[in-house]
Amino acid sequence: MKQDDEILQGAFIKKYGSSSRKVNRNKGLPSIKNGSDIGIIQNLKVVTNNVILHYDNEFKSELLDKHEFRGTLYRWEVTANTILKAS
Repeated sequence: MKQDDEILQGAFIKKYGSSSRKVNRNKGLPSIKNGSDIGIIQNLKVVTNNVILHYDNEFKSELLDKHEFRGTLYRWEVTANTILKAS
């Protein structure tokens, strides 16, 4: 059985489809992954339910014991270098 952090990482690579199958679904997380891969997003962290995902260093990712966080929080850094890479 997959850990919750592995499932979250799989969502970034379109491993799981949208249950609604609508055209504009399943594009956001892969776009964020692409931005991280090409360097316009740095130090990406995702907190959701019981997972803290350190996208740039999976060894720092962790499962939380409690399910106290409801929702999803994305955090990344924008620097002069990331802006130059994006333009």
